[in-house]
Amino acid sequence: MIPPRNPAVPYAPPEVLEFHLTPPRPAQLVLTEVEEDRRAAAIRLHGLLSDPYGIFPNPRVHDWILLTLDNEALGLRGFSIACRRDPRSAEGSRELAFISEPVAVGDDIAQRLKKAAGVRIPGVRYKVYADFGAPSDIYSLGMILLRLLVGNDRQDVRTIAQIVERIAKKISGAGEVTLGNVESPGGASALLDREPDILAALNKTNVFYQEIDRRPERANGIPDPLWKRAILLAMRLVTRVQGFSFCAHPADYDDVHPFAKIEAVLQETDLLGQQLRSLLFNRQGINLEIQQVLSEVLAEKSLTEKEAPA
Repeated sequence: MIPPRNPAVPYAPPEVLEFHLTPPRPAQLVLTEVEEDRRAAAIRLHGLLSDPYGIFPNPRVHDWILLTLDNEALGLRGFSIACRRDPRSAEGSRELAFISEPVAVGDDIAQRLKKAAGVRIPGVRYKVYADFGAPSDIYSLGMILLRLLVGNDRQDVRTIAQIVERIAKKISGAGEVTLGNVESPGGASALLDREPDILAALNKTNVFYQEIDRRPERANGIPDPLWKRAILLAMRLVTRVQGFSFCAHPADYDDVHPFAKIEAVLQETDLLGQQLRSLLFNRQGINLEIQQVLSEVLAEKSLTEKEAPA
């Protein structure tokens, strides 16, 4: 997934914001091979990129690296090539072995590049385009869910993001918080209940946008267990805590099954949706029965009062 050009800051995951804050970095280049592809009338470059301050961010095999060469000796100005990490090489902090995509160039430039093989070439800049996957989407979904649940005229998305950061630190520092004890007395839910300011920020009265509507009794129609599960679901989406969150880090997804994390989220939301439907519709029938019984009791009482002697 290519990072968005102008991300909506409140919903963008940290890795996307970091990408936009990172400018192209200067580096030195050594070409190790200039491979010709005569059928495509193009060349493929193999080389070693070095950054004295360390390659940042360190690309994975499926990330893209954009190299830009400005070198008068080679007659290149604004010459850009798309590359990937050489999967045969080991990861290093200051050097990066790469293989470029085929690039069409004239014979004169191809010959210059061949002559430059093995020589350190200055005037190179690089930028890593990370292949953002399911963890980034899941974070954004979690922020949108929290905006729907607790966003109002007093809590905008940036305020919610600050609350999320505090919660993530508390859960991370609480030791092992497994999915099995999330809602137990010693789990994440109880951890959040101990903080009055966090509890107030996540209170179900925040579902109403205007302050005049946020009376404590107004939200009584939302069962506490259902609200707590919805908040915990949102927290598991937006945090990156091993054993608690859906994703432990930005690259926490399987290349073979890239949407497995999304499928896990869908299963969780389906369960929550079933609970919601049960409360809204199944309980409605029970309420009608109770109302009918009460009506019969009141009718009998009224009849008894009428028949009673004056």
